[in-house]
Amino acid sequence: MYFHAKILFLFVICIASVTIPAVDARKGGKGSKKSGKKSPKRSGKTSPKRRKNRDFLTFAEETLDEINNEICNTEGLDSICDSIADLVLAGDKYNVLPRYYYLNYLVMTIAYPIGPASLAEPNDDSYLGMTVRRALRIHRSLGRGNSLRLQGYPEDDVNAAYWDHFTLLELEDANIKPVGNGITTYCAYIAREYETLKDFALNNYSETFEFSTTFEAGRDNIESSYFYQLCMSPNLASSYLVRNDWEQHRSEVIGSMMKTENTERTVIHTLWHW
Repeated sequence: MYFHAKILFLFVICIASVTIPAVDARKGGKGSKKSGKKSPKRSGKTSPKRRKNRDFLTFAEETLDEINNEICNTEGLDSICDSIADLVLAGDKYNVLPRYYYLNYLVMTIAYPIGPASLAEPNDDSYLGMTVRRALRIHRSLGRGNSLRLQGYPEDDVNAAYWDHFTLLELEDANIKPVGNGITTYCAYIAREYETLKDFALNNYSETFEFSTTFEAGRDNIESSYFYQLCMSPNLASSYLVRNDWEQHRSEVIGSMMKTENTERTVIHTLWHW
């Protein structure tokens, strides 16, 4: 499913320039348990004072730590806490990735365990539903900012782009709208964009995606593609996240095409990631 596919993306990123210190999830930090259970918080918004003049990547690290601590201190979420800890430990080898990519992995360590549980809750304003959107807000913001980095923008501009998109996503995530009568057209159109990216990869690179269990689905009939089916999900939050998340992936892929040395790894990463 969608959240499971997300966790695969790091296996195909071919860059490693910044070393991130290893995190032991069972000794504080990501996924650590603390004594004294409490009710989950429902905040997730950041003070305006923390924006623009702050490093977004530092904010992202702090936010992911905060989410993990909330989960691990909430009654009834022990199994999710344990799953997050296991994924962080399993991905310790990826801490050699650039910081803005490794943070995306840490987002997935939260989104993957929470995803199925959040979709099973009765409404889109549930704690887990809001938490998975909060974590994926970091992921989506990173994608938009990384698009500018791939096009050659300086880091100050990339940081500003992270914050601008994060602010927009807070507005969108808090006001998810019902789908309209054109949802089938919408989903078919963006699913075909994804198929176009598949064709681009096959025509330009040696990667065959032969080990993918989903790559060929929808090649002849767009409505049978997993992308289309996820977009058309009867669960509004799930459909929204697929549609919204694709916007930043599209931006990152197109941004990578400005410099050919960035394109192959970004295209292949995006296809495996989805």
